[in-house]
Amino acid sequence: MTIHPLGDSLFIHFSTLSNFIYSFLDSFLDSSNFIHDILQIRLVLAVASVALLIDKITPDRAITILEYLRWKGDFTDYERNEIDYLLAWWDDIQEVNEPNMEVEAKERLKDFLSSYNRLSLHNYRLWPSINARITDVFNNKS
Repeated sequence: MTIHPLGDSLFIHFSTLSNFIYSFLDSFLDSSNFIHDILQIRLVLAVASVALLIDKITPDRAITILEYLRWKGDFTDYERNEIDYLLAWWDDIQEVNEPNMEVEAKERLKDFLSSYNRLSLHNYRLWPSINARITDVFNNKS
Protein backbone atom coordinates (compact mmCIF):
# COMPACT_ATOMS: atom_id res chain seq x y z
CA MET A 1 0.00 0.00 0.00
CA THR A 2 1.42 3.36 -1.04
CA ILE A 3 0.61 6.56 0.80
CA HIS A 4 0.54 9.77 -1.20
CA PRO A 5 3.61 11.92 -0.40
CA LEU A 6 1.40 14.90 0.40
CA GLY A 7 -0.40 12.73 2.93
CA ASP A 8 2.87 11.76 4.61
CA SER A 9 4.04 15.36 4.60
CA LEU A 10 0.76 16.57 6.04
CA PHE A 11 0.89 13.92 8.77
CA ILE A 12 4.45 14.89 9.72
CA HIS A 13 3.52 18.58 9.72
CA PHE A 14 0.45 17.88 11.88
CA SER A 15 2.50 15.75 14.30
CA THR A 16 5.17 18.41 14.61
CA LEU A 17 2.58 21.14 15.09
CA SER A 18 0.70 19.22 17.76
CA ASN A 19 3.95 18.53 19.67
CA PHE A 20 4.85 22.21 19.41
CA ILE A 21 1.44 23.22 20.77
CA TYR A 22 1.77 20.95 23.78
CA SER A 23 5.32 22.13 24.51
CA PHE A 24 4.30 25.76 24.06
CA LEU A 25 1.48 25.47 26.59
CA ASP A 26 3.67 23.82 29.19
CA SER A 27 6.62 26.18 28.84
CA PHE A 28 4.50 29.31 28.54
CA LEU A 29 2.40 28.59 31.59
CA ASP A 30 5.50 27.71 33.62
CA SER A 31 7.24 30.93 32.59
CA SER A 32 7.95 33.46 35.29
CA ASN A 33 7.86 36.17 32.61
CA PHE A 34 4.15 35.78 31.98
CA ILE A 35 2.70 39.17 31.07
CA HIS A 36 -0.84 39.87 32.21
CA ASP A 37 -1.92 41.14 28.83
CA ILE A 38 -5.35 40.09 27.57
CA LEU A 39 -4.11 39.53 24.02
CA GLN A 40 -1.35 37.25 25.27
CA ILE A 41 -3.82 35.39 27.47
CA ARG A 42 -6.26 34.98 24.59
CA LEU A 43 -3.44 33.61 22.44
CA VAL A 44 -2.80 30.96 25.09
CA LEU A 45 -6.52 30.14 25.07
CA ALA A 46 -6.44 29.87 21.27
CA VAL A 47 -3.55 27.40 21.50
CA ALA A 48 -5.37 25.50 24.26
CA SER A 49 -8.44 25.32 22.05
CA VAL A 50 -6.49 23.74 19.21
CA ALA A 51 -4.67 21.41 21.59
CA LEU A 52 -7.98 20.27 23.05
CA LEU A 53 -9.48 19.71 19.60
CA ILE A 54 -6.56 17.52 18.47
CA ASP A 55 -6.43 15.67 21.81
CA LYS A 56 -3.01 17.02 22.80
CA ILE A 57 -4.49 18.12 26.11
CA THR A 58 -7.39 16.76 28.10
CA PRO A 59 -10.40 18.77 29.23
CA ASP A 60 -8.93 18.59 32.75
CA ARG A 61 -5.76 20.30 31.49
CA ALA A 62 -7.83 22.95 29.68
CA ILE A 63 -9.70 23.65 32.92
CA THR A 64 -6.38 23.92 34.77
CA ILE A 65 -5.26 26.48 32.18
CA LEU A 66 -8.48 28.46 32.71
CA GLU A 67 -7.96 28.33 36.49
CA TYR A 68 -4.42 29.62 36.08
CA LEU A 69 -5.38 32.42 33.70
CA ARG A 70 -8.61 33.45 35.47
CA TRP A 71 -6.94 36.19 37.52
CA LYS A 72 -4.15 37.07 35.09
CA GLY A 73 -5.88 39.37 32.65
CA ASP A 74 -8.55 41.95 32.11
CA PHE A 75 -11.28 39.64 30.83
CA THR A 76 -14.68 40.96 29.81
CA ASP A 77 -17.53 40.29 32.22
CA TYR A 78 -18.81 37.60 29.87
CA GLU A 79 -15.44 35.82 29.76
CA ARG A 80 -15.03 36.00 33.53
CA ASN A 81 -18.57 34.71 34.11
CA GLU A 82 -18.15 31.89 31.59
CA ILE A 83 -14.80 30.86 33.05
CA ASP A 84 -16.27 30.89 36.57
CA TYR A 85 -19.24 28.86 35.35
CA LEU A 86 -17.01 26.30 33.63
CA LEU A 87 -14.76 25.99 36.68
CA ALA A 88 -17.72 25.49 39.02
CA TRP A 89 -19.33 23.02 36.63
CA TRP A 90 -16.09 21.06 36.37
CA ASP A 91 -15.88 20.88 40.17
CA ASP A 92 -19.45 19.55 40.28
CA ILE A 93 -18.64 16.90 37.68
CA GLN A 94 -15.79 15.63 39.84
CA GLU A 95 -18.24 15.02 42.70
CA VAL A 96 -20.93 13.20 40.71
CA ASN A 97 -20.52 10.47 38.17
CA GLU A 98 -22.90 11.70 35.48
CA PRO A 99 -21.59 10.95 31.96
CA ASN A 100 -24.14 13.20 30.23
CA MET A 101 -23.15 16.12 32.40
CA GLU A 102 -19.48 15.56 31.58
CA VAL A 103 -20.15 15.41 27.82
CA GLU A 104 -22.18 18.62 28.01
CA ALA A 105 -19.45 20.37 30.03
CA LYS A 106 -16.74 19.28 27.56
CA GLU A 107 -18.79 20.67 24.67
CA ARG A 108 -19.33 23.96 26.45
CA LEU A 109 -15.62 24.15 27.23
CA LYS A 110 -14.72 23.51 23.59
CA ASP A 111 -17.30 26.05 22.45
CA PHE A 112 -15.96 28.73 24.78
CA LEU A 113 -12.33 28.14 23.81
CA SER A 114 -13.24 28.14 20.12
CA SER A 115 -14.09 31.83 20.53
CA TYR A 116 -10.34 32.44 20.38
CA ASN A 117 -9.59 30.31 17.30
CA ARG A 118 -9.25 33.29 14.95
CA LEU A 119 -5.99 34.09 16.74
CA SER A 120 -3.52 31.91 14.86
CA LEU A 121 0.10 32.02 13.77
CA HIS A 122 -1.03 32.60 10.21
CA ASN A 123 -2.60 35.97 10.93
CA TYR A 124 -0.34 37.45 13.61
CA ARG A 125 -0.46 40.88 11.98
CA LEU A 126 -4.20 40.95 12.61
CA TRP A 127 -4.02 39.95 16.27
CA PRO A 128 -4.78 43.43 17.66
CA SER A 129 -7.88 43.82 15.49
CA ILE A 130 -9.02 40.23 16.14
CA ASN A 131 -8.52 40.80 19.86
CA ALA A 132 -10.60 43.99 19.68
CA ARG A 133 -13.33 42.08 17.82
CA ILE A 134 -13.33 39.33 20.46
CA THR A 135 -13.71 41.99 23.16
CA ASP A 136 -16.61 43.59 21.27
CA VAL A 137 -18.39 40.25 20.78
CA PHE A 138 -17.99 39.33 24.44
CA ASN A 139 -19.05 42.78 25.64
CA ASN A 140 -22.24 42.42 23.59
CA LYS A 141 -22.94 39.08 25.28
CA SER A 142 -22.66 40.53 28.80
